[in-house]
Amino acid sequence: MFHHGADAVFVADLIRPAPAGSPSSLHSAAGLVSHPAPPAHPPTTDAPGRLLQSEITMSDPSEHAHHVHAAHAAVQQGNLALAKIHYAQAWRCVDVGTLIIGDSHVFTFLEAGHTLPIWLGAITMHRVARDAAAFLALSELDVHAGLDIVFCFGEIDARLHIMRQVESTSSTAKDIIGDLVERYVHSIAHIVDRPGLRCFVTTPVPPQPIKPGSPYAASEIAPLVERIAVAHELAEALISQAGIHDIGVIDVYRALRADDGCMQRDCASDEIHAYTQSGRLAAANLLLAAQGGNWTRSPLVI
Repeated sequence: MFHHGADAVFVADLIRPAPAGSPSSLHSAAGLVSHPAPPAHPPTTDAPGRLLQSEITMSDPSEHAHHVHAAHAAVQQGNLALAKIHYAQAWRCVDVGTLIIGDSHVFTFLEAGHTLPIWLGAITMHRVARDAAAFLALSELDVHAGLDIVFCFGEIDARLHIMRQVESTSSTAKDIIGDLVERYVHSIAHIVDRPGLRCFVTTPVPPQPIKPGSPYAASEIAPLVERIAVAHELAEALISQAGIHDIGVIDVYRALRADDGCMQRDCASDEIHAYTQSGRLAAANLLLAAQGGNWTRSPLVI
């Protein structure tokens, strides 16, 4: 079903239901975790990285886990409309203040507090740029004023598509990236069409070497040196365009990049993602800084 293996490879483990009567691992997928660099008034925890139930004002974690599992299953089945319905229910069940919308790299933010990664499958930045609200309307997620919305797309474009467009056209990578990012950020500005919301975009994670025979290997993948250059240009263009539209930037690219332009080894969990503890904590720190040093709490908390 997926054409960009990165999302399909790891998700089966993520959506496997927890045993009956046990705490669901998707508490962390909702971002119900504290952080080693805590906000000014950190929540009390009954285990490392786990909020006490008393801290979650309208908590129904079992209902939340049900909806997140159902949403992930719907994405794997290609039913994004159904997935969005379940995500809308999921964030309302617990104290979620930030929705992180995107491809599989949304799970880089699992250590961030009060977040819900909204994984939509192997969706490219190009698709968001092309379809805008036809692809995603915030009403589909029952978004309320007071939420933060983070858009996390672009790694697939950098890895698979941009250099292929360079080869098939007379345009330069810089021109293609500039046009793509301008349309992408413009579309996001239209998607976030209601007052009372803060909007952010992430830069893509730095590239990594991909070995032949890897689940992520594909004939259309650009050479590493080209992916390094594309990722750098894409990050720079996102920072520039986001500033024009008053959209915040969570610069994962610079935070995780090594001197050679690849992802830092301690952040790399496979050949695509930054799912190690170091990678996730770095991403959480960036989000915390963007939110002013305190995790955004649910607007439904009374």
